[in-house]
Amino acid sequence: MSHAPSHSHAHAPHGHKPGGYETRDLPARPVVVATVVSAVVVALVFVAMYVLTGALDSYVRRTAPPANPLAAAAPKEPPAPRLQPAPAKDLADLRAWENGLLHGYAWVDKNNGVVRIPIERAIEIVAERGLPARGEGVNR
Repeated sequence: MSHAPSHSHAHAPHGHKPGGYETRDLPARPVVVATVVSAVVVALVFVAMYVLTGALDSYVRRTAPPANPLAAAAPKEPPAPRLQPAPAKDLADLRAWENGLLHGYAWVDKNNGVVRIPIERAIEIVAERGLPARGEGVNR
């Protein structure tokens, strides 16, 4: 009794090879029809949104109360005295002052020997010596 596979095409469904995969192509007509219908639907949605937006804009213009006449006469700049006529220069001056505090030496209290040192140097000192310990009896 022979168990060799049969290569007969009688048992394969229509369009299938005995290898088990589809040999026919997908029909092009349904794909083209679905693509065209989708494109038409998208175009109709765009047209409908354009018409609806125009109708709503027209409705708002017809029903909105008139603009306040004082709104058009409002000055663009505040009245004098303008307390900050050059905000960009003021910000640059502030940053320069802050950098001077962070990166320079100065006396804070000359009588008690308290000085301000650059932040980089302060970080180095804390890294070398560590932070001061809390006194005894202080709750942690």
